[in-house]
Amino acid sequence: MLGLSFAGAKLGDPTTYEFHGKQKQARSMSLALRDLIPEVKTIKVFVTPSARETWAKQLPIEFFEMVDIPDGSTEKQLWTIFDTIIDAVPEPAPPVVFDVTHSFRSIPVISLLAIAYLRAVRDVRVEKLLYGAFDASKPNAHGINITPVFDLTPMTLLLDWLEAANAFRTSLDGSLLSRMLKEIQNNAYRDNRPNAPKNLVKVGTQIDALTRALRLARVREVINVAPHTRDKLNTDTLVKEADTWAKPFNVIRPKLMETIENIGTSGDEKNLETHLNLAKLYSKRKLYMESLSVLREWIVSHGCVLANKSNDVFKKKVREEVEDALNSANPWRKSKDEQTVPKWTQTSNGKELVKLFSKVGQVRNDVDHIGMRQDPDRAEKIEKKVNKYICKALDLNKMLKTDC
Repeated sequence: MLGLSFAGAKLGDPTTYEFHGKQKQARSMSLALRDLIPEVKTIKVFVTPSARETWAKQLPIEFFEMVDIPDGSTEKQLWTIFDTIIDAVPEPAPPVVFDVTHSFRSIPVISLLAIAYLRAVRDVRVEKLLYGAFDASKPNAHGINITPVFDLTPMTLLLDWLEAANAFRTSLDGSLLSRMLKEIQNNAYRDNRPNAPKNLVKVGTQIDALTRALRLARVREVINVAPHTRDKLNTDTLVKEADTWAKPFNVIRPKLMETIENIGTSGDEKNLETHLNLAKLYSKRKLYMESLSVLREWIVSHGCVLANKSNDVFKKKVREEVEDALNSANPWRKSKDEQTVPKWTQTSNGKELVKLFSKVGQVRNDVDHIGMRQDPDRAEKIEKKVNKYICKALDLNKMLKTDC
């Protein structure tokens, strides 16, 4: 494990740093780091010119390596500091512990940005972000000055929480959100932390189930899983655990629940309005393939209703009969036999349903065959068509509800 630390311009006063039950007396957090986290084998200490003079003889060369940085007095120097921190982490990268106790001016901010960059771009595992809070030092019962070391690691995850929430809201992908919740609980048990959470893994698993159903457009599964996910997100127990172990999750939780409410939480598989809302939800998030598939099946389902077969809406044979009827009633069908066209397709609403089924089918086939045909529609045109057909379906749905 690699330690990254900063040295101050002056030697600090001796103090006893304390972290998770371990203590080490030192004049610098850099010198205490290996004792507080024994897994750290090597420490790279960033030093300004004045800090190098101060610490040149204080840091044992077998464990420490000094890395020069400017004092950060210009914007260009700030970028140099950022680049130097990034370059200090080798490839392949070992797990990293950041200590920002003796960083100054804007360096703590630069360190956070460097951490975010290393994690996102180079997949570096940041084990800890530490700060020795000298201002919070207090003498213990024996008169020894104890300086607590704050674990700021959760703050390095803030950008991840935002990314995870955004992925779910914009792309209906909760995989990162689920992974973060599970890791927090699993790490707490691995480290034998007291009062470890018990519900974060359960919620993560539920979000996983909803994500899989959404990403594969399993409409009936989505309708069943969504209300259970909402309920698990809305328990007092989860709120209390998250407040202790995953505070950012409580901040984004209301928006997650709002997205789930937009999906639909009736739990009624035969609620065709929920089916259509899901097609609209996919379209708004530019998931057009899923939107087209759900919209096409919504048309068939409503055809089952018009054919007085709503109780059998999920039976394969019934759906095939309705699809045949929608195809045979198409006015452009050359081999159309008036005698075989069901009457329900000739009602005003039935005719509109037939037209929409034909148009959606053409676009869906173009998309499913990835444009491998003569004169395929361009992507921008397909997007416009999908949105247009969703609006048409919403208008038609109002008439169909009245008609039925």
